[in-house]
Amino acid sequence: MRFWLLAGGGYILALLLGWGLPGVPVWQGGEPGTLYLVVLGVAGVVLLAAAFLLTLILARVVFPQYWWLCQVEGKDVYEFEGVYFVGMRLTRQTPRVQRLVFGVDERMRRWDMLFGLGLLVLFVPHVLGAATAYQVYERVMPQHHALPETLHRPLLSALPLMRELGLHWSADPAQQARLDGQFDRIDGQDVDELGYWFRLGQLHLLTAFPPREEVDAPYRYSPGERIFFNRAQAARGVTYLRRILDKPELERARYTGGALTLLGFFHLSDHNYARANEVLTRAMASVGDGDASGIPSYMVRLLAAQAVMLDGDPEAGASMLETILVDDRLPTHAYALATEHLAESMRLQGRPDRAGELLDKALELYRKLEDRAGIARVHLRRGVLAMERDDIREARRELSVASSLATGLRDGFTTNMVERLSLHFDHHG
Repeated sequence: MRFWLLAGGGYILALLLGWGLPGVPVWQGGEPGTLYLVVLGVAGVVLLAAAFLLTLILARVVFPQYWWLCQVEGKDVYEFEGVYFVGMRLTRQTPRVQRLVFGVDERMRRWDMLFGLGLLVLFVPHVLGAATAYQVYERVMPQHHALPETLHRPLLSALPLMRELGLHWSADPAQQARLDGQFDRIDGQDVDELGYWFRLGQLHLLTAFPPREEVDAPYRYSPGERIFFNRAQAARGVTYLRRILDKPELERARYTGGALTLLGFFHLSDHNYARANEVLTRAMASVGDGDASGIPSYMVRLLAAQAVMLDGDPEAGASMLETILVDDRLPTHAYALATEHLAESMRLQGRPDRAGELLDKALELYRKLEDRAGIARVHLRRGVLAMERDDIREARRELSVASSLATGLRDGFTTNMVERLSLHFDHHG
């Protein structure tokens, strides 16, 4: 009786846990990041344990008594169907007795083999059940859709190297080719060692988002994406940034804030939000009057707030954004950016009405600035709000406007997010 209670209870618990864990990444937005992979890996292990317990229960009912006594209880069996032998070790018996009593040969016993095959067969429906549960969760659970790339284009456009070139970042192949040509030019410039490393760090990050020109090019969410994150290219830039940070503190003080900002941006792009939060918090403390990196301080604070929100604390992100908005010296476009992301924090806190008011304010500012990229992002966020109140028609209309604006600007980041949300509508709308 003890076996049936423990094995049965353990199986039910493992089954519920294995089929319940897939709901965690759905609740977190379904991104294929570290949490997503860890949760699904744990669910796989739990379901394997459930399949093992079920196989053990079936074996107790179906398999011969001697198998259970030997393999599970570890007892010596002295007699079975009129055949006598000493001990449970097969090596003590003649091959004829082994085949007669246990099966296949002296190394593999028939019932052990059937137990292993049974485990594999039962594991399959358990996994299929988890996949079905995941699809059900996607349909019925309210999802907090993350918009992780809304600051990518503003930051890349604000980098000192882009300002020197007089460019705003876009996915245009001609601009990417021009940036590629800067590697040789940087090598010929007369700059100090830290400045050289910082410029190379910028350049590698600027060229780490190439346009997808072929169908089989990498993508994160769907084949309709316009750009992808070339992590290997970005990691080369991180190598130079770490060289700066490895220098003595007094020697690298001028570039510490900038190097930490770009390193935090790398982790944001890699969807490692906890690490980005940690690095960007340090960056805010390092950016001051003596900073020579040339990255605007408001952009550092915006990135830090974004990392905090994506790491699961929209209230803290809202507090950081509100401190940005009280700065009287803030440029208009920075004020619009902060207002836009404050609206996002309100959405994540479950305050859609307040989020809508802030988006209206941000849209008004972007229209005055004639900033089509900003207008596109506002329509993108409005689409998410409409989707969360189940107004699919309004959501599709807003996303269509955002897509049109982004495509005209070759703003691959916004286009990627539109594609991702549109794909969600196709599956669940």
